[in-house]
Amino acid sequence: MFAMLSPLLLILCAALSPGTAVAFHGAQGGEDVITATGRRGHIVSIYNLFDGRNHQIQVTRLGPNGSVFWSYQHYDGYVEKAYAAAVDSKGNTFIAGVRRHNDSKYFLLLKYDENGYLANEIMDDRYDCTAVGVQVDGEDNVSVSGVCRSGQSYPARLLRYNNDGGLLWLDEYDGGGRNYVRGMSVDHEGGVSLSVETVYGDYRDGSFATRTVTYDKYGRRLGVR
Repeated sequence: MFAMLSPLLLILCAALSPGTAVAFHGAQGGEDVITATGRRGHIVSIYNLFDGRNHQIQVTRLGPNGSVFWSYQHYDGYVEKAYAAAVDSKGNTFIAGVRRHNDSKYFLLLKYDENGYLANEIMDDRYDCTAVGVQVDGEDNVSVSGVCRSGQSYPARLLRYNNDGGLLWLDEYDGGGRNYVRGMSVDHEGGVSLSVETVYGDYRDGSFATRTVTYDKYGRRLGVR
């Protein structure tokens, strides 16, 4: 059942710049709330729900004053969780997260149009991966980032899709150790800056380094610093 946003949360959401996504913790039922704002001031909120048996992703679009335009629950029998959201210039909402399938994890990308119709649903074919970030550029292309596991390697993974879900390019960055995506920014032209924390050895006691990996709009890696 959808839990209405508190007035304080609505004020915080409205203050965000268009396309910004943020996760709030401690929502009703103990679930996280992910919000993204559109250019016309509307707010999209996403809840990860679990009723004891089934996992669902609740997606709700609200007006600037908090009125509900539409609200739908995404459930298709998989264990799924949303981690990030972004809104493009046309009002489409993109939700990135993870889907568990055949004892593995995969990038999941959902697209809802401005009327709440599920327009696209993409599961990346790289297994043991979790998407934690999504951003939209000035051409409404969509960048999705996260972390994977391949044997003893834990690379950061970045994918660029066009607005209809066609894969434009992808890249993986492995700085050694475990590579966690801590942030992603996409400029208007489509360039990407990926903040990656690399942990060496044990997560608690090992050393770590934070690097910024940059790409141009075509997926060419420009540098690591």
